[in-house]
Amino acid sequence: MLVFGPTSDLLMVAPQMFGSKPFMSDPEIDLILGWIGKEHTMLEWGSGVSTIFFSQRVRRYFSIEHDPQWHWPLADKLFRLKLDNVRLFLVPPNQTLDGLPNYARPSAERYAQFRDYVDQVAKLGVARFDRVLIDGRSRPECAKKVLPYLSTTSIVFIHDYFNTQYERAEYHRLVAEDYETVDEIREGQSLAVLRPKTEGMVRKSTRLYGGAELGCFGQSPGWLPQAGLLPAPRR
Repeated sequence: MLVFGPTSDLLMVAPQMFGSKPFMSDPEIDLILGWIGKEHTMLEWGSGVSTIFFSQRVRRYFSIEHDPQWHWPLADKLFRLKLDNVRLFLVPPNQTLDGLPNYARPSAERYAQFRDYVDQVAKLGVARFDRVLIDGRSRPECAKKVLPYLSTTSIVFIHDYFNTQYERAEYHRLVAEDYETVDEIREGQSLAVLRPKTEGMVRKSTRLYGGAELGCFGQSPGWLPQAGLLPAPRR
């Protein structure tokens, strides 16, 4: 793991961290491109090259990240590219990342570890998202939390959906409760293109998942409040 000191150290590695395409196969990228358009407002969990690439193809782009080692170089890169339709949010985990990785934990534990990260969607001030890319932590919980912010025409992409490290049966059951698959790629990293079921969208935003209530509270995230002003990374 890379350990950075001052913000300037983070920014020095930015050019090496970001290539020209997201860390996806070409068919996966093409499939997402076929579903997004300039009129869309898009949300993403898991910032990176995808943030740079897809944000240039939609109207507004919101991206939530838990790792400052990705967040701060990306913030600098977006500033240099003058991509002012993007809002980045740094939301650290609520619990230590020691022990079992997030994907290997039960749903309630995954959510407890990343509660603020999952709940950040409720603080963005956006009533409806047209497109959502879930490619970060606690993916099943993010898919459920975003339901009240979707319409019948919204589309949700989940990367690594079929080739997943989550317990596959539980993961797919949690998602299938509220979504139907409208397109997919099973090869490579894999990608699911999902549409919310009508009954899933009308459920309350606070629900019980494995005994943990998904509310919207917690500490305020760090983000890029103004172009060119980069606060010091969180410790």
